[in-house]
Amino acid sequence: MLRFVFLALIAFASGFASAADVLLRESAAPGGTIVRLSDVAQVTNAANDAERAALEALPLMPTPAPGVVQHVRAQAVRELLRAQGFDLAELRFGGAIRVEVAGPGAAPITRDAVAHESAPRSTTPQPAALPTAAAAAPRTAPPSITSFRAAAPAATPRRRPATLTYSERRRVEADLVRATEESLRGATGDELYGVDAVELTDSEAMRLAEATGLASVSLVEPIEPGEQGPKRFGLSAPSAAGPIEFVFTARLVRHTPAVVAVRPIARGELVTASHVRLTALSPEEGARTRGVPHSDVDTVIGREAVQNISESSALTTTNCLPVKMVMRGEVVTVLTTGGGIRVQRLAKAKQDGRHGDVIAVETLDSKDQIEARVVGQRRLAVLGSGAAIGGIAR
Repeated sequence: MLRFVFLALIAFASGFASAADVLLRESAAPGGTIVRLSDVAQVTNAANDAERAALEALPLMPTPAPGVVQHVRAQAVRELLRAQGFDLAELRFGGAIRVEVAGPGAAPITRDAVAHESAPRSTTPQPAALPTAAAAAPRTAPPSITSFRAAAPAATPRRRPATLTYSERRRVEADLVRATEESLRGATGDELYGVDAVELTDSEAMRLAEATGLASVSLVEPIEPGEQGPKRFGLSAPSAAGPIEFVFTARLVRHTPAVVAVRPIARGELVTASHVRLTALSPEEGARTRGVPHSDVDTVIGREAVQNISESSALTTTNCLPVKMVMRGEVVTVLTTGGGIRVQRLAKAKQDGRHGDVIAVETLDSKDQIEARVVGQRRLAVLGSGAAIGGIAR
């Protein structure tokens, strides 16, 4: 029994003596794309050079993006080593309680004093944590740290994803459409020109999303008056990485001229010049409009809004009509011409009528029911044959 205990103690002592020391640094600036154990710690007391080299080469995490500083806690280093199947019982950890890992171009944040973990009992003295050359950077207060994946300070630039989201791309394309339309209308003097779509590669959309100012757009090929379809444009925009310049294709369309309200028009209100302006409707807007939009301001002046018309809505053949010139029950004058004969009679309107409407009337003398077209205020006209005239005149 005593012999067994003695052998166990010898085995324990030999295992403890062969454990390697991992001394974490306060900061690190990896030179490659992968952070390895040698970047964040000094490995000592390994059994041999091969074991030390194998430990130092262990990969821990990707190198932070340019300008980004990540904070890796000692516990996180242990977990990363354990995740790779390494037996932590064979290691003794000491040094800093966390390591500031700086991406390319980032200065690690340093502190006036950093608490250190107590090194495990060892027969060998433990060296202090080893700062890197980057530790000479200006001292600033560290952010709140919760784990080695903690977010970088707010002022630190963050790496953009490899591709844009759907909403981000739509926003980039919409901004470019507006800039292209403004350039196109300025170059041609045609306010009816519009851009249906722009064609951008993923790379071009990514570059344009990084622009720090307004994009300048200009035609790079001639355009004929009224020409539609694909046309090439040149783009230039500023960015933090330098000017963004490329050529893209836009699909041109000519919009429908339309009279729209510049302020709300109430039902029953007569339209005046101060109510409206001439603009252009895109094909999509035209498809959503009920009725045919009026394309001439003069045609709507003096007409009546037969329903409430909101601001920016088009005035159409369904919501803006001529004023009523005949009211139901009114006595009106009916004119009939034909064959060189002109007959005028009085009649009672059976319904309301606007200019150009055909309505039913009843003559006062003979009670004849006829249809006539409204041509003026309480005036109607019937264009008929001589026989019809005779029937009315008898």
